[in-house]
Amino acid sequence: MIKFQGKHKSGFTVDLPVSPFTFPAGEAHIKGLDALDVTDYDYFITDIRGHNPQDLFHATLFVDGVSELDFEAGVSSEHYLLLPYLPAARADRGTPFGARTYASFINSLDYDAVFYIDPHSPVMPENLVGPIEYPFERIIKQHIQDGSSDSKPQPYVGVIAPDKGAVGRATRAATVMGVPVYTAGKTRYFETGQLTGFHMEDELPKEGKFLLVDDICDGGGTFIGLAEAIKETNPDVKLDLWVTHGVFSKGEKGLKDLTDRFDVIHTTNSYADTSLVQWSSPGLERRLRTGLIKVHDITPHLYSEVVRVDAGRN
Repeated sequence: MIKFQGKHKSGFTVDLPVSPFTFPAGEAHIKGLDALDVTDYDYFITDIRGHNPQDLFHATLFVDGVSELDFEAGVSSEHYLLLPYLPAARADRGTPFGARTYASFINSLDYDAVFYIDPHSPVMPENLVGPIEYPFERIIKQHIQDGSSDSKPQPYVGVIAPDKGAVGRATRAATVMGVPVYTAGKTRYFETGQLTGFHMEDELPKEGKFLLVDDICDGGGTFIGLAEAIKETNPDVKLDLWVTHGVFSKGEKGLKDLTDRFDVIHTTNSYADTSLVQWSSPGLERRLRTGLIKVHDITPHLYSEVVRVDAGRN
């Protein structure tokens, strides 16, 4: 999903009369730029959610088109790319080196800054030009638990990192929540790398509510296996799940399997629409309506960050 916006001279950020389309032969293109007066705007924003490669080509066309209009009008506009889910951030090693390849392509778009949230690792941001990370824990602090507040509810007594590699991320969340971190682990069959089991490295309290924190939920198998292992040894604990980027590649069945094991699943609209319309069904709508799945809107957070960064550049 891609959206083009501009900060109007009136002070409001507005949708532009520009829309993407695809020719019957498959080529990406955009329309509406001929009606755009670039002198009416302070800067431009391209907002991409998800990983569709076509969106990156639409973004290229937009920047190139606006730059041409800038030249004709004798102005120089700032261009900001919102890409909260960095595509291929998980391909941070091996051959081909996907994270570096994607970063090179994004750099070629010639945006003045790229805004993202909770990358899988620091590798892809290190290869970007103008990377600006919005801290995901600010969303947790505002919407889920603020450990410094005397008036807001404090539902969680701890955060669980699903493995040692996730401890840093879990610690960031636990710090704003004012709770300790507990680390889980996985066992694999050495010869195939296949997961064979899950366990807690640290001993959990016998009761209380815990938030399992990670960056991405793809199929969800790791979280399901870990929840089952925890419940087997600690049947009285309650578990919720935070995943910044909700891919949910197994669709509604995968979400059902997760909501059967976690009381609440928290995610953001970094990857998908706030309503998760790609799996629109009575079962999913009920889960959203009843709060089994909570999708936190990161849009106002990112746009506020754009305002802050632009003010520092001008």
